[in-house]
Amino acid sequence: MKRIIILILLFSNIYSLKSQSSSGNVEYKSKIDGSYIKNDLINKEKDENLKNTLIFLNSSLKNNQNKFVFTLNFNRNESVYFMNKILNIDNDRQMKYAIIMNGGNKTFYQDIKNHNVIYKTNVFGEEFNVRSSLYSIKWELTREEKKIGNYKCYKATTFLNKKTKIEAWYSPEIPFSFGPKGFGGLPGLIIELKENNIIYYANKITLNKEKEFAIEFPEKEKIISKEKFDSIGKSAKYKMSNY
Repeated sequence: MKRIIILILLFSNIYSLKSQSSSGNVEYKSKIDGSYIKNDLINKEKDENLKNTLIFLNSSLKNNQNKFVFTLNFNRNESVYFMNKILNIDNDRQMKYAIIMNGGNKTFYQDIKNHNVIYKTNVFGEEFNVRSSLYSIKWELTREEKKIGNYKCYKATTFLNKKTKIEAWYSPEIPFSFGPKGFGGLPGLIIELKENNIIYYANKITLNKEKEFAIEFPEKEKIISKEKFDSIGKSAKYKMSNY
């Protein structure tokens, strides 16, 4: 609790110093820490078809990882995050899978005032805007710190499920509670985020003191809850398995 109070006070002091910045832009890139799927798991797989699929997924990321650029635009209350468009990939099967594994098939919106995270995705040709709470993620703030570029960062961790660990390095020196892939709610901008073995890192950060980005959220009548979307996904998988 003492650590959290100190971080909140630090955040408040820095915010007052940097309150002139009304919006910003971050260019993120990604890289693989080792392999997307561990080699020992692949080697243990006895089903040759599944084994070849796992090898294909690993090579898809390895061969395309340095081609991805992501953009985060934000103002004081809202943000939008997306992968920059890559042209001429219709016949590139590896690239398509790599984009999906990097979350590049989704656009993420964050709304601090209403505590919302919305991601836009297309499933079987149908577009969905899926909403969840920004604070549904329970971050554990740690005492670890490190310098990333010119910024002093602190480590926070959480789990999306039993298999998916998230490790975020955020900087209170940039007092905006946003980050890549819809992650946020921390007392500072997320400079680096690790989701399992994929690392998203800020390659370029621009703070704007004069102009504020206008973030256009999806139309409200098209938004569904994450719980409803998950139930739709389970139903679709069941129908496919029994086709």
